Amino acid sequence: GQGSSKKVDLEVVSATMHFSKGWQAALENELFATYFLLVVMAEHDASGTIADWLSTFQREHLRLYQHLVDHSSHVELSREGEDSPTEKVYFRMDPKVIELTINEDFKQRTDKFIFDVPRENPQEKAKVFLKKSKQVLLMVSLLRGMTSGADALGLTRFFVQRRDLVDSSARRLAVAITACLLCFYGIPVDPNTG
Repeated sequence: GQGSSKKVDLEVVSATMHFSKGWQAALENELFATYFLLVVMAEHDASGTIADWLSTFQREHLRLYQHLVDHSSHVELSREGEDSPTEKVYFRMDPKVIELTINEDFKQRTDKFIFDVPRENPQEKAKVFLKKSKQVLLMVSLLRGMTSGADALGLTRFFVQRRDLVDSSARRLAVAITACLLCFYGIPVDPNTG
């Protein structure tokens, strides 16, 4: 009947309203950009007007506000020099990354990687942090591959589930090769000393 609610076909709506196909993504990008701008401005607004506006927005549009908060994060950058303020850079988080952050094992492993960085020497800190960040990105890539179904043979899942065995396999392989060499060739003797 006329009064029943119908599911809206977004392609029909976009075709009839002359929107381009990617209008939803563009609108969501604008929404996040506006939210980030307001959050940054609220941090520097001494009068508190923007913070009040954000609080009103949170009360009146709780689901939308929560979506923005849940799908965004920030990093803090500090420049060299004592007078340099810390700068916050806000960014949108990929939903796949959000799914990974819920995984307790993933959280523990990334915390172990990231927080185990030397803090004394800034150059060494940067090098180690970059190396550990690459390791975390590799782990994220492997886990995304597992969850996306791209790993048809299940090899990634097999190795991740047995990562302790895989982590220690290089050491075990070295011991096995050394033992085989000793068995086949005997204990090495220096030809000069006999």
